[in-house]
Amino acid sequence: MLSQQDAIPSDAFARAFILAQPGAASLLDGEFSFVAISTGLKRALGPSASLLKGGNLRSIATPRVDGLLGSHIAEMMRPGSPILSVSHTDVGALVRGALLRRTWSVLRVDGIRLLLCQDEVIGEGDNPPPLDLRFITLDDVSD
Repeated sequence: MLSQQDAIPSDAFARAFILAQPGAASLLDGEFSFVAISTGLKRALGPSASLLKGGNLRSIATPRVDGLLGSHIAEMMRPGSPILSVSHTDVGALVRGALLRRTWSVLRVDGIRLLLCQDEVIGEGDNPPPLDLRFITLDDVSD
C-alpha cells in the first residue's frame, strides 16, 4: 500500500519549492521552457508573468545568458555531467536596472533533469558586470 505522499507526483515537490521562493526563481525543462516561476518573480513581473508560462527562456534571454545556455548550462544538463551548478553576474532582463548573481542548478526528478534558475539582486545598474563564472561540480560535494 502506498502512503499518501508516495501518490504525489515527484515534480510537485520541485514546483512547490519554486513557488515558495520569495525572490526571482524559475524551473525549466531540458529545452529551456518554463515549467514554474516563483511567487517573487510573478510579483516583480506583474501581469506580464503569464507570458512566461510554457514560453522558452531563449526568447527573452540576454546575449550573455543565451551564450551560457549553449555552452556551460547545456553541458550541465547533459546526463553524466559533473557540473551541478553554474553562477554568474548579469543585468536583469525582465527587471530592468538590477545587477544580479544568477545561479543555475540541475534538479533530477524521476530521472529527468530540470533546471533551477535563481536570481539574487546584488546592486543596481544597466551595464553588464564581468561574468564572474563560478562552478560547483560533483567533486566539490563529494566527501
